[in-house]
Amino acid sequence: FLLTRGKAGPPPPPPPGLANLYGIVTDAATGRPISGVLASLDSLQTVTDGNGAYAFLGIQPGNYIASFSKTGYQTAVF
Repeated sequence: FLLTRGKAGPPPPPPPGLANLYGIVTDAATGRPISGVLASLDSLQTVTDGNGAYAFLGIQPGNYIASFSKTGYQTAVF
């Protein structure tokens, strides 16, 4: 997996005191976006859309463990 910033631009700013984490998951070999990737941020989860995009909006600032997984790919943990 390769994580990149969204091509559509950033989402709207979060409410005061909160944060956003967003991006696009792409195949490291081909550069193509990967849909259907399970993106986890501690207990929060979402799945990438058809453009490989994911977003966690309005979250509390802090330290998190982010992971990205899909069958056929090695899981990435940050």
